[in-house]
Amino acid sequence: MSTPAAPQPAAPLRQDLQRIADEASMPALVDPGEDGTSLVFSLYPQRNLPFRARPSVVRAWLIEHGIEGDATRDDGGLTIMLHLPTATSVRQIIKVLLEPLVRVNAIAERLQKALNNHGIYASLKSSTRAITLDLVDDELRSTVAMARLLGVPQIDQGLGLQDREGVRALVTRMRYLISGIVGSAVVVRAQPGSARVSDQLTLRLSIDQAARLAERLAPTSGGQG
Repeated sequence: MSTPAAPQPAAPLRQDLQRIADEASMPALVDPGEDGTSLVFSLYPQRNLPFRARPSVVRAWLIEHGIEGDATRDDGGLTIMLHLPTATSVRQIIKVLLEPLVRVNAIAERLQKALNNHGIYASLKSSTRAITLDLVDDELRSTVAMARLLGVPQIDQGLGLQDREGVRALVTRMRYLISGIVGSAVVVRAQPGSARVSDQLTLRLSIDQAARLAERLAPTSGGQG
């Protein structure tokens, strides 16, 4: 019977792990382990982590995903340190933890670019579960402009956007419009403004919904930017 090949060490993948963490916008640092073959992947507390920053919780997460390794906390008590002994464990961390964030960032960037190319300002927040898009200005002009891009030039027709009833009606129309475009129900909310604060409409999209919306907007922005 042949002897199983020894696992490949993690250390040669140090630069790859750091590069992909950077692409994922993950505040992290990759250092060599004390044994010279493993890697220590230090993660700073952030909302994009799929686990609470406690070593016991992270160990359970590693076991759940079949990733060989350990988790400890640094001396300062804030940073979680993943100890990855093999190349396989590094590749699993990349696949399970980082690649989903790389995809989310790419989709959010496409969506932001498509809107910017048409002079529509939107604030985007992203996680591995959703992308939230905030359209903020007086009388929700950016929302109306976005609807025009999506083929509905007068979505505000007959609505008084200075009052709550008109804003609620616009929310309903946008919910139907965006849901139809992305193929499933989306969350749409609005916050009427005041003398000091502009009106705001918020779309909460799943990652796949955001990708479909970005695809729909991209052709209309192809000749600009």
